[in-house]
Amino acid sequence: MNTMTQKYNSEINEVQSSKYDKDSLMEFKTLVQTIYNPIHDEKRISNTFGPLSVLQLNALIEIYNDNPLLRWKRFYTYLVSEKIISKKSEVQFVVPIYINAIQHYLTD
Repeated sequence: MNTMTQKYNSEINEVQSSKYDKDSLMEFKTLVQTIYNPIHDEKRISNTFGPLSVLQLNALIEIYNDNPLLRWKRFYTYLVSEKIISKKSEVQFVVPIYINAIQHYLTD
């Protein structure tokens, strides 16, 4: 096996092993509730993170890990495309709280 193939296989294995599952999603949502419910309205946090799926969590973590300089814009684009943000008034709350929540989850 040549070096290029080994590198490619290593990258694929790394991506496959970094996938988050249903248990990860539940851990993420529990962490979010623990951190944000006392600060923000419990209903608002539930509405913000409640509809999040495993696939969306994986995508957001991938976006988070990709490029810090483009992180906010890419989160915004993704959250709008997935209809997690439905009103312009939600942007300044939802994008930063998702970035912050994923940061807490990954460093916890």
